[in-house]
This record gives sequence, structure tokens and C-alpha cells, in this order.
Amino acid sequence: MAYPDCALALAFEGVSLRRRRADGWIAQGQALFDAPDMRTALEKLRARATGPDTNPLAPVLLVLPRDQVLYRRIRPRHSGPDGASAVREALEGQTPYPVDKLRFSFERLANGGIAYAAVALETLEEAEGFARANGFDPRGVMAPPREGLIDTPAWFGTSTQEAPDGWLARPELVDWAVAPEDSTLPARPDAARIAPDRANDHDVARQVPPLR
Repeated sequence: MAYPDCALALAFEGVSLRRRRADGWIAQGQALFDAPDMRTALEKLRARATGPDTNPLAPVLLVLPRDQVLYRRIRPRHSGPDGASAVREALEGQTPYPVDKLRFSFERLANGGIAYAAVALETLEEAEGFARANGFDPRGVMAPPREGLIDTPAWFGTSTQEAPDGWLARPELVDWAVAPEDSTLPARPDAARIAPDRANDHDVARQVPPLR
């Protein structure tokens, strides 16, 4: 699969578009959900992300807000090469979802531990639905690192990809150490929804309990 050079970062206040360059991710604009010109702003972002192919939807990577992702470090009880099994075992009972309804990403630590990030498949479906309803073609979903827990961006693929073990190998992309952030958006930590109903009724956080 060809991965796009644009990333659409989702936040409770709105979305922002980033384009990957050799020196990192460059801001391309944002759309705030409570702005009167929200639909126009989303259309401008879509136009900036449209590639040279004939796809009417603009191909993007989606970046979830950290509050929709569970970040943890664990020390497996048994040593072995199968880090995915250790993560699945650790996830049992840690979220409102059964483990087979989660998607996770993990990395091994120098001390023998494992750092992982997990998200509900329902959250991936909601994020992808919002993107498609607003003219974007989500080619994969990722999440930023979380300081002190996981050092690299998490990769979740898409909700429709087969991942029988709950995870997907991270594709070879440039600048994985530099994740597109939503830090340019105004902070509003008490916000409960990713988008008001007027954003085509596609709400990433709708009825999806945060995994923490």
C-alpha cells in the first residue's frame, strides 16, 4: 500500500492537517468544530491533501488524540519472543472492551519490558467514518508517542485490515520519530466529543469510553 504524505490529526476541538517533509511534519491548516465556517475549512483541508491520482477522496493518515488511546509499560511474566501475547494478556480486563475488539502497537524496551498503545476498533471505525464523510480517504491510523510510556508513534493500520493477533507491523515510513501533533489546536481538556453533530454525525468519541 502507498502511504500518503498528509496526516489529519483529530482532537476534541477540531482537526489539523500536516504534510510530511524531509525535516518533519509541516502544518497545512486546521478546522475547529465550533467555528461558523467549519465545513468550508474542512473542504480547504481536503483540497490541500488531494493527491495526483483520480481518487475523489484525499488520502491521509489519521492521528488519534491521546485521550482515545491506552498507553502502558509492562514487564512480561515469561520471557520469550512473542511480545503480542504478553500485551494481549496485559489487556485482559483493562478496558471496557474484550481484547479481540482492540488494536494495539508495541515496542520492546532495553530492560526487557514492553511499551504498548491500544485503541478500540470502534474508535478506528468512528475516526475513519468521520474522515470519509468529510472527503478524506484514511489509509492508516496512528497515535503520537506518550512521554515516559512509549517513545515512538503507535501504528494501528485500518479497522478493516486483518490483524488476528491484534497488531500490525509498522510500515517503513520516513520520520516515524516525528509524529504529527495536534498541539496547534486550543486546549480544552474537558471536551467530551471529537465533533459536534453538524460534522456529518461522525463523532470519533461518540459512545466510545476512553481507554484509561
